[in-house]
Amino acid sequence: MLGAWDVSGGLGFTGIFGAFPAFPPDVSINQSTTVGEGDGVANFTISLSSSAAPHQVIVKYATADGTATQGSDYTNTSGTVTFAPGVTTKIVTVPIINDAIDEFDEAFTVNIQSASPGIITRTQSTATILDDDPPPSASIGDVSISEGNSGTRNATFFVSLSATSGKQTTLSYATADDTATAGDDYASASGIIMFSPGQSTSPIIIQAKGDTLNEGNETFVVNLSNPVNVTVADGQGVGTILDDDAPVLATEQNSQRAIALDSVTFVRDPFAVTNPNYFGSDHRTRVILFTTNLILTPGLVVTAQAIDSQQTNYQLPVEFVGSLPTFLGFAQIVVKLPDGIVVAGDLQMSITVRGRTSNKVLVGVVPP
Repeated sequence: MLGAWDVSGGLGFTGIFGAFPAFPPDVSINQSTTVGEGDGVANFTISLSSSAAPHQVIVKYATADGTATQGSDYTNTSGTVTFAPGVTTKIVTVPIINDAIDEFDEAFTVNIQSASPGIITRTQSTATILDDDPPPSASIGDVSISEGNSGTRNATFFVSLSATSGKQTTLSYATADDTATAGDDYASASGIIMFSPGQSTSPIIIQAKGDTLNEGNETFVVNLSNPVNVTVADGQGVGTILDDDAPVLATEQNSQRAIALDSVTFVRDPFAVTNPNYFGSDHRTRVILFTTNLILTPGLVVTAQAIDSQQTNYQLPVEFVGSLPTFLGFAQIVVKLPDGIVVAGDLQMSITVRGRTSNKVLVGVVPP
């Protein structure tokens, strides 16, 4: 005989393998849990109902992705828990992966796959991982670009995050004048720069405008504002437009001969080295040269030099620099003729401004 029904304490069966309940126990897992990203592990409780019989129960479980991803946010875990007779709770532990990425809270599940013997009444538990990382900071770099003579060139500013983010990150940007002027030197721009999750750099392109004016290097700025899911560490990028134009002295059409005037009598060359019509004791001739593309700024230093027909070099004193009304870039440079000229002929004159030397022009001179 293999066994007999025991009706004294309820419906059941007793056999050579022991006592089994008339009904298997209920098996469930806690509904949800919350864990900090830096806590290390998430604990889940699997429970049997109080009707558990005094025998072994085996429960199989496994994790599954939700918004959290195994290998990145938690460690994939699966296995079985065994309930010894009389035991009604077991803890399943899942390792949590800590990182330095600012991201949204994420979730995964632990699922009961089977229970033997048992009736599964709650098969799934959800674990929410609370992110504990600060948002990254954004910085914009500076840019220098050669101006060019016409059209536009791209000045590309790079905005960088201190770390990648798991969230979409946005910032507003807008240009502003410094010594450069919007419309004349660069095209004003504004907009929104966006970083997708995992992206760490993004460009902002501003168009710089070329011209042929000899002027100083000019600057404008790009300002960052309205950060979303990011802070701002360096919110201003400086764009420097590097001037690449030499000054140009005015000449007669299709000629190297300068348009030059005596500064007192306003006659054309050839000029005598001295002019008795000058007031005062210094009768050395002063000559006015004209530029076509020179932008004057306070404190600007202009030097002049000449070479005579004997290949002798002279430094010419510059006595006056002034702009001419109406025409942008037109200016007058008053220079004093040098000593030592003994042969009539042309002087090759030029000026140097901002480290760049002009074209050489011919000015006729008659020695004393």
